[in-house]
Order: sequence, then structure tokens, then C-alpha cells
Amino acid sequence: MRNSVLNWVTVALTLAFLVPFSVQAEQAKDFGKYRIHYSAIQTSFLSPKVSHDYGISRSRNRIMLNIAVQEKTADGKNKSIVASVNVTATNLTGQLKSLSMRPIHDRDVIYYIGELSVANQETLDFKVDVKPENTKENLVFNFRQKFYTR
Repeated sequence: MRNSVLNWVTVALTLAFLVPFSVQAEQAKDFGKYRIHYSAIQTSFLSPKVSHDYGISRSRNRIMLNIAVQEKTADGKNKSIVASVNVTATNLTGQLKSLSMRPIHDRDVIYYIGELSVANQETLDFKVDVKPENTKENLVFNFRQKFYTR
């Protein structure tokens, strides 16, 4: 599982160096015993095989939000957990964009992904609401990202 998370981080960081204006490096938020990794990238950066295997439309005008929820363990090896993940995205004019998140299982790692269309130089404010399975806790955070499609 640790290798899968490291691979995910490596891909995010690699994309950040290749396309500095379109992709931000891997980001994470800590909430006590939970850690949430998140990133948003243009789907055109995905390989045709990955987009086909996971049913993701490739386009410069589409982004994919990727969320991974982990529980911190005593041995320092965080583990992926099942969670309810809800995300809203709002552009700077106040337009609410629909973003439906779905789980993807990759060995013992769970990613929650969602896609939406963006315009060139569009800035989106994301509100991420995560509720780990079997808890009453809602972990909520916001982030802003600008996308360049040309």
C-alpha cells in the first residue's frame, strides 16, 4: 500500500514539474488520525490506457479531482480507508459546478475521483467534505486552483 501511495505522490510531483502552470504538487490535509491527499489535473495528462481503464474522458478542458483518505497507524504506515467524499466546485462568478466522486480501488489503496469541464484560466474553489466510514466525523477543507487549458 505504501508503494501505491508513493507512486501516486511521484506521479503528482512529476506532473507538477512538467506542467507548472496547470498542476499543483501533491497536497495533503491532516485531521488528527486522518490524512487526506488531494490533487486536480487536466485529464489530457492521463495515458490513454489509464483513461480507458477507469472510464475517464481525456481532454484539455476537463479536470480530474483525486482524493485519497488515509487513517494514520501507530507504525507510521498510513492505510487507505473507505469514506463518503462530497465535493463542490464554484468558479469566481459564483457558478456551482457538479462534481460526482466515485471510488477506484487499486490493490489496497482507494482513490475517489471526479471530473468536470473547465475553461481556460478558470479558477475554482473546491469544498471537500469527507466522512470516514463508521464515524460521525466530517473532515472539511477548501482549496483554490486555476486551470490553463491552452
